[in-house]
This record gives sequence, structure tokens and C-alpha cells, in this order.
Amino acid sequence: MGGWISLWLAAHSPLRHRISGLVLIAPALNFFRPEFARIISRLSAADRASLESGAAVDIHDSSLGRIVPLRKSFVDATAKYELDPSALAAISGNIPVSILHGVGDEVVPYRGSLDIMEGLGSDRVEVTFVKGADHRFSDESCLQLLQDKVDKMIEQLK
Repeated sequence: MGGWISLWLAAHSPLRHRISGLVLIAPALNFFRPEFARIISRLSAADRASLESGAAVDIHDSSLGRIVPLRKSFVDATAKYELDPSALAAISGNIPVSILHGVGDEVVPYRGSLDIMEGLGSDRVEVTFVKGADHRFSDESCLQLLQDKVDKMIEQLK
């Protein structure tokens, strides 16, 4: 969700002029409503009825590895923050963007990072895929790669 929020802010926010660069890990645009549809398709009829009535239903979030509450109203509220892919062109000029994505990511397909790269208006975009990494991108080598990319971004922005 951090990648989506970062891209949304860089494309739409009145503060976007203060964004000097982006380092994104497994970014996904507009994932709540499609993910919600996938989740409810696997729920019992009783749980689906509970969601429709406004109640929260506890689900297992595989990306977090724990149970989280889900409400339809929360998912519906995210619609106003959906980012039209064409809005990525507003992230242009001299803004460097570094995208890191694990090829083993089962939560956010890594090929979506290519779509994001192609949509960005900036020419200073690099995408790094790590074949064995998953969505959490948190093993020692991934964290080192992230640190290296952040250090490189800071150096570029000096």
C-alpha cells in the first residue's frame, strides 16, 4: 500500500512539489477493490452477508501473516484514492524513481512494476527484480539492496 500512497501523493497531492524522489517496494495501484472481490469470493455466505450489512469480518492476511478485520465500507472508501494509470505521467521531470520487486511475490504480481515504470513521466526510473524475493522483501539481502537504493537516492538528491 505504501507504493500506491507514494505514487498518489506524487501525482495528486498539493505537496507533490516537495517530493524529490521515490523508492518503492512492490508497488500496486488500486488493489483494495480487486483484492476485496477475491477475498469475498472465498468467504462463506454468512460472512459475505455480514460484510454487506456493514459488519467487520476477520480474515487471514497472508502478506501480514495474521488475522485482520475487513469492512466493506473501508474498501468502498478507497475508491476516491484510486489512481488512473495515466496520472503517473504527472510524476515527471527530474524525479528519480527506484522500484524494487520480488519475482516470488504472491501478493502483488511483479510485472505490474513494469506497467508503473512505463506510465511514469520521469525518465529517471529503474526497476530491480529479485528472483527469490517475496512480497515482504525483508530477508537480509533484500534489506541490503533497499539500503543501497535509499543511499543512492540520497546521493542523487544532494
